[in-house]
Amino acid sequence: MLNKKKLPYCALILGSHVNGYRIARELAEEGVKDIVLFTSKKGIASYSNYIKQSVTIKKNPIDYLFAIKNLNQNYSYIVIYPTSDNHLEILNLIYNDIKEFCYLPLNKSNILHYLNKINQYITC
Repeated sequence: MLNKKKLPYCALILGSHVNGYRIARELAEEGVKDIVLFTSKKGIASYSNYIKQSVTIKKNPIDYLFAIKNLNQNYSYIVIYPTSDNHLEILNLIYNDIKEFCYLPLNKSNILHYLNKINQYITC
């Protein structure tokens, strides 16, 4: 059996609403070719020509972990762009399982505290 060579990296956008589309557009304009979308339901980004691969996924940690590990079979490193607090909560739960091959835009030590909007407000 032949080993498939991994590509170096991809951008993974979580969520297909307008903010997901805008992230895909900005990345594509800067030359990023491998843009993957995980979505629980089709939104504007699902129909974008910027998206190389779109995966429909349930919003739960087990499905996200499985799908991200599956994506890691094709890409050595995954840069993740969450578009909602729910995505950040899921990433926090699976952080230790994916941190070696993913860029996670969250601070593990305080993410749960700052997901609470009043804590964000008080800090500001």
